[in-house]
Amino acid sequence: MKQNAGGALAAVFAVLALLACYEEGTLARAYSLSNQRTIESQDRASQLAPLNAVFWRERGIVRLNESPGTAEQYLKRAIQLNAFEVDSLVGLGLLAESSGRIQEAEDYLIRATTLSRRFKPKWALAYFYFRQGRFDRFWPAASAAANVEASDAKPIFRLANQVMPDLEQLGDLLHLQNQHALTGYIGFLLEQKGFAGLSRVALRIRPAPELRPLLLAVVERLISESRPEEAVQLWNHLNVGSRIRPLSPATGESLSNGLFATREGRGFEWRHEDKEGIDIRAGVAGDLRIEFSGHQAESSTLLEQFVPVVSGRAYRLTFNYGTDALNGATGLYWQIFQGNMSIGPPSTPIIPVPEGRGSLAFRTGSEVGLIRIALIYKRESGTTRLEGTLMLRSAALELL
Repeated sequence: MKQNAGGALAAVFAVLALLACYEEGTLARAYSLSNQRTIESQDRASQLAPLNAVFWRERGIVRLNESPGTAEQYLKRAIQLNAFEVDSLVGLGLLAESSGRIQEAEDYLIRATTLSRRFKPKWALAYFYFRQGRFDRFWPAASAAANVEASDAKPIFRLANQVMPDLEQLGDLLHLQNQHALTGYIGFLLEQKGFAGLSRVALRIRPAPELRPLLLAVVERLISESRPEEAVQLWNHLNVGSRIRPLSPATGESLSNGLFATREGRGFEWRHEDKEGIDIRAGVAGDLRIEFSGHQAESSTLLEQFVPVVSGRAYRLTFNYGTDALNGATGLYWQIFQGNMSIGPPSTPIIPVPEGRGSLAFRTGSEVGLIRIALIYKRESGTTRLEGTLMLRSAALELL
């Protein structure tokens, strides 16, 4: 008897295993059909798995425009099968609104937001209040959507900006409460021009490594808009805890990376672009090597840095360098610029010596808070194009 009972149990388990395999295969077939996104494939998917709410929801969604009544019927069936089918609730809300059942639409959308922490239902509710012109309800809904973690909230920022064009007030009305919301808002603000509060928002973002590119983009924007004080403040915030010395133009700390150590080439850093015939490589700190093949352009900017300064003051740039196999007159010199206009004469040309030192004195204008220091190559008349290597050891900027 025990042996027979054991055999019967084994047979039951075998049948259950076969049924599970069959159901799993059927469900996989249903999902494959649903992914085709056609009316026919969605109908067939829900027929294969009639108790699966997902397929009834997708069956309704593909009919939203062509057959709203049928779509509503299928979405309601999805809710019957799964009361937490949030996307179906959103669809029912939109259908109710389109047919003039405004209170019913609001009820569906509010229910969706209470069941889900995702961005989509909160966005749908905010957009509903926007369309209805109910802005007292819009702002709390928009704030809830903007503060959803792990979402792209730019659609809500753009929508809210239509209601409140003033970007300063916009951020306050949205009550951005977490780092994700703030970084998303910064991304949106970088699409705008000349927003006075850009650095104020950026300073609320912690200087984490993964957020460095975004904050550097803000520093770049502030530099491009000639807002050096804000750019310096954010630059120092960005580099808290690093080996990069904070900038302080008032006390003479204006030049960054005087040893030419390799870094990003953004913000208040040395920058250079790849140029044909010129190879710029960093060795150890204090040994930035610039190699000339003799096939480079006749003139180009090799290296440059934006530098915050005090207006109406005298400065001296000093630099140490070495050369290897440079031929004759190098055509290499340093120049100071405000925008595209040079401030004073260039430095005397760099000469071919194993170790050399040079300097350049200049005075900033009465309203100059940002300059650009550049190393330039320009072939001198009557000479061939430069060949050999320039090694930059160090540079310093002294406030006199």
